[in-house]
Amino acid sequence: MRLAVAAIATCLPAERAHDSLLGTVVPGTYGHLYDPAGNHSRPPTVRRGATRMYSAPYRAPTAADEVRNSDLASQAVAAALAGFSDRGARIDTVYHTHCTLDQHLLDSACLRIEHDHAPGACHRMSVGQLGTAGVPTTLRLAAGVTRTLACVSASDKWLAPMVRRVPGVVIYGDASAACVVGAPASVAAPLALIEAIDTVCMPLAHSLWHAAPAVQLQFLADLAASAIEALLARHPDLARASLALAGDDYGAGFAAALQARCRLGGACLDGPHTGVHLSSAAPLFALARVIASAGKDSHQAIVWTASTAGHAAAMLVTVPAPPSPTPDHCHPGKGEAA
Repeated sequence: MRLAVAAIATCLPAERAHDSLLGTVVPGTYGHLYDPAGNHSRPPTVRRGATRMYSAPYRAPTAADEVRNSDLASQAVAAALAGFSDRGARIDTVYHTHCTLDQHLLDSACLRIEHDHAPGACHRMSVGQLGTAGVPTTLRLAAGVTRTLACVSASDKWLAPMVRRVPGVVIYGDASAACVVGAPASVAAPLALIEAIDTVCMPLAHSLWHAAPAVQLQFLADLAASAIEALLARHPDLARASLALAGDDYGAGFAAALQARCRLGGACLDGPHTGVHLSSAAPLFALARVIASAGKDSHQAIVWTASTAGHAAAMLVTVPAPPSPTPDHCHPGKGEAA
């Protein structure tokens, strides 16, 4: 499979201070999880009725109370489509990826995006149940279905009683991102080419809710490395010494150890580590960083993602050398549809 990236956009709400392990408290939201029927859908460490589990203060990108998950997704798609003169007219496939639910349970972010931006789409689907690592699987699905262009979005908003922070392991931030992709023949000046994707599902040998941070971080390292190594095994001709790496934020030490373990000698394109994982949108943020790192020459990178739930993926990305500027050169951050 090969996918050309025609446009990409990332959206990050302002940071807010938190002093609870659980997500933002929005009155009346997720009430069904406190009913007996919701007992098995609520984290087992959260007692019935609890909306706060106090912790040391921390900060994370946090959407306003009234902003819904579908709002975050639609904003990202609007930003990705801003550079196209025909807007969503040529988008025939709409995929949305999420880990958390919308605060209005009957809302579908996928159908919201179709309504707002791609009314002519003939395929649409929401992809969940893959923790925060669903974007690569979604891109693989898009590659097999779309005939022209596909819109792939991801967004999450963390609300109580869902756990926003696992001390020593991860802090989740509200975030959204979107990209427009298509077959290479459909995009005349791609921002990047996704050459291959490998996905991994590794059953947990520990308790997701009770295991020590060191156990969970080691599991995540093994999980991410297995996805990267599976991808590299299928492409033995790749020069590891020049491959860059970009992925989820589990801390600077985690990224450096993963790069050394997989013997990748290129740049680490994670930027300054904030200690905040950008949820389902994280792989698209990483892809955007790889694209932004473009210099005078073509370069390749591995984009990885790994979820505490046991899902992971790695993508081989090629960023072509930028074309010489012309009067018709498209807006920065946007590809040109063929």
